[in-house]
Amino acid sequence: MGNSHTTETVPLPGATVYAACQSSNLVNSANGNQGIQGGGMGSDGASQITAATAYDCCVACQQSVDTGGTCRWPYFFNGYCGLISSGTCDPGQLFSGDYDQTNSLTSPATGYTMSNGPCGAVANGGDVEF
Repeated sequence: MGNSHTTETVPLPGATVYAACQSSNLVNSANGNQGIQGGGMGSDGASQITAATAYDCCVACQQSVDTGGTCRWPYFFNGYCGLISSGTCDPGQLFSGDYDQTNSLTSPATGYTMSNGPCGAVANGGDVEF
């Protein structure tokens, strides 16, 4: 009688990919392909972290709820990531005081990149001309 061996292959877990942070959900232009120049935070607070990409910034916002955070929406600009937060987390909330604004003088390549967070959605504030 011979010895019998069984080999089982178990795949390693892959990296977590956030669908909310994929390129189709990151916005750097609106209102006729105008770049986003910024927006208001209303009464919300913001924390700023360093991020390599808009995707990394978005992931930081998504992961904030894992530690009790309430990130409503992230913005990425020139290597900096702002996480706009409030005291409550309501995924269905559309911000009343928070919005993005576009301007014909701002290029999508040099303006802000924004996305929705796990605790709400950012609204379009329209055009602001100087």
